[in-house]
Amino acid sequence: MPKRKLILLLILFIIAGGAIFLIGTKPLKEKNVPPEEKIIQKEYLPSKRAETFYITGKQKFPKFFKEIIIDPSINVKEGEEQFLLIWVEDPQGVKKVTAKIFPAEREELIELKLIEGTKEKGKWMGSWITKDISAGGIYRLVFEATNKEDKTNQLTFFWLNRE
Repeated sequence: MPKRKLILLLILFIIAGGAIFLIGTKPLKEKNVPPEEKIIQKEYLPSKRAETFYITGKQKFPKFFKEIIIDPSINVKEGEEQFLLIWVEDPQGVKKVTAKIFPAEREELIELKLIEGTKEKGKWMGSWITKDISAGGIYRLVFEATNKEDKTNQLTFFWLNRE
């Protein structure tokens, strides 16, 4: 009889351990995550006309790092959706990231959303429908990040619409 109880106890331990493992791997419930903290996933696959620009350097926080992706970046046509992606880091957490592009004599503001990583260290993406873009044109992009303490940092980047 003691052997039987030992085997039964061992089986119960295995079942309980499996249940604890399965419960521990379930994602957090949505109700515990404030709406502003949710990551809005948008399927993004780079096109053949995307370009990646690697960035590095010492900066104050919030800090831009790793890379900027502009898609499309080559032979951009009027009326296309263009995606801008950038990595931002801040130990306090990033509250907001925007990009301004200056086609012709105007300014276009693009709100970026967190699509990968965390608000402390993540990839942000936004898009706009191109207007006043021409082949061979050079366009200024100004990325701005604001952390949860309302401190901001900017990165100015120039992009050439090459054919």
